[in-house]
Amino acid sequence: MKTVLTLLIIFNSFIVYGSEIENPFEHYGELLKVNGYSVLTYKKYNSIQSLLSSGTVRGTLMSQEDFYGEEIKVLKINTTVTPIGGTPEANEMYEVYIDDDFAFNNTVSSLKYASSILNRSVGKPPSTKTIKVGDKWKNIGYRTGFTEVTTQQGDILTLPIRIVLESESTFLGLESIDTIWGRKNAAVIQTQKVFESGNQEWSDGAYKYRNTFEVTRQTIKEYFLKEMGAYKIETITQPAGYTFTQTYTPTGSSQSYPYPSALETEILTYEYSSRNLSPTNFSEVTVSSNSGASVTIDSWTWNGAFPWIYNHGTASWFYYHFTGTGYMTYDARSGNWFSFNGVTNSWVASN
Repeated sequence: MKTVLTLLIIFNSFIVYGSEIENPFEHYGELLKVNGYSVLTYKKYNSIQSLLSSGTVRGTLMSQEDFYGEEIKVLKINTTVTPIGGTPEANEMYEVYIDDDFAFNNTVSSLKYASSILNRSVGKPPSTKTIKVGDKWKNIGYRTGFTEVTTQQGDILTLPIRIVLESESTFLGLESIDTIWGRKNAAVIQTQKVFESGNQEWSDGAYKYRNTFEVTRQTIKEYFLKEMGAYKIETITQPAGYTFTQTYTPTGSSQSYPYPSALETEILTYEYSSRNLSPTNFSEVTVSSNSGASVTIDSWTWNGAFPWIYNHGTASWFYYHFTGTGYMTYDARSGNWFSFNGVTNSWVASN
């Protein structure tokens, strides 16, 4: 399998704010059918391009049904991860989605640890075919459930967890990146995230355990390839951490163990291995308008009845007139005359 070369070489080729591009969330490629699956391989790097781990993800759509107008999907996810110099570990997760913004996750790993988390999100990316560079959307996600913590003594504790995730995402535009299919124009989305975790407490009759978390902030850049989805994800996590406190119930004596985390940069690259994908380039979209100060005529035209011509992109007729110094055109849809502006390469409405 090919590796991704010069992963961090980035060309500053973003298009300007206000330009329209194809919505990356509308170009994922083929959809899964019930009992169908997709397999992807991934590699995780740090900020200096050192390979940290590799693995696979297999998603199997177990069921999909409409329940009183809401779509319910059950997805089984099997993952393997092999740290550099380490041994492979397998995990299995079942995810139940209700209308794509409400999920219940149940995880069982090869070490027989289990966690159950209920997710609820408010806020979705736009579902239009095109979006404008600079467009933003916000999301608030809530997680409640149980997770596992390893103590200093090596014990595994199952503790309740409450997390609020606030995020704001921005469409940055298009950027040329290196992929296993060569250089491709990727649609780039940047997300600023804030994680606020509540206290986790658990008592076994003799000891009381509690985790106190600091606020964690992340900056995430996702690079989408057309007909595939996310290909590369860069995540920068700011320093934070948590403190684990163990209290002996009868006497009230306690011990605290800090678990600080340093600045962390993680770069993931994905490649679907179960599909014969060859992603194409995302592109800037030129939108034709029926009215306004300008009109775009940039697709094929039929000139068989000149000076009347038919334009495929606008699905309408135009009449051309030579003024002696240039051409004008009449748009039959709006009833307006337009003159050609050679500087902007557009037809501008004549007053």
